[in-house]
This record gives sequence, C-alpha cells and structure tokens, in this order.
Amino acid sequence: MGMFLLFALTACTTEQMYSSLQDSARDDCNKISETDRAACLKRASVGYDNYKAQRDKTTGAAQN
Repeated sequence: MGMFLLFALTACTTEQMYSSLQDSARDDCNKISETDRAACLKRASVGYDNYKAQRDKTTGAAQN
C-alpha cells in the first residue's frame, strides 16, 4: 500500500507542476503580439491528460 501512496503522490505532484508551467506559459502568451497570441494560447492550453498521452505515445514509439 505504501508504494501505491507514493505513486499517487508523485502523479499528483507531476500534474500540479504541469499546471503551474501552463499558467506561466499562458502569462507569457499574453505578453506577445496579438497575431501570435492565439496560437501560443492554444499550445499552452493542452490539458495534462492529453500531454501525458502524447508523451507516452512518443516515448513508446522511440523505445520500439
């Protein structure tokens, strides 16, 4: 059970860190020109689950 708890805490922390980085990226998007802002905000709005799925897919493909 201890191992599960450690895993759960790590996953939560990783998601929180990702969220914090996304907030920072959105702040940076608001500092750039209007023409580039929409694309920047779109990139900065990818949810953690989508990010993780894409990362796992890319990492899995690189290992095969």
